[in-house]
Amino acid sequence: TGAVMAVPAHDTRDFAFAGKYKLPIRVVISPPDWHSEELKEAYTEPGLMVNSGTFNGTPSQDGIKTVTSYLEQKGWGGEDKTISISKEHQAKGPVAYEYTAFDFSPLDAGNVELIINIKDLNSGKETRAHSIFTLF
Repeated sequence: TGAVMAVPAHDTRDFAFAGKYKLPIRVVISPPDWHSEELKEAYTEPGLMVNSGTFNGTPSQDGIKTVTSYLEQKGWGGEDKTISISKEHQAKGPVAYEYTAFDFSPLDAGNVELIINIKDLNSGKETRAHSIFTLF
């Protein structure tokens, strides 16, 4: 199994992607003196968690541990230190990847397909990955 994480409010490439495809950009780490206005660019510095339910007000530097602990307590997830895409790479250890291209295709009823080309920087091999997401 796997997941693709996108944080357009807090990553410059994700911000550009979301802007290009007119996707919603939800701020989850507030800049200083932020009052719910739209961001003009990705905010990539520490701040307080917002739009995050019970985690609102948590310093972002503490947020990863706090949310991970919550997920573990609920039995919904936990910390994973393995960074890999295939079982073959798990045996070799972590590998460096570069996203060489991505595309976004609207499907039906709020579903979208995300297509990513990933290049293994160790071997030079490129892989094409597809995922279908429901926007909510």
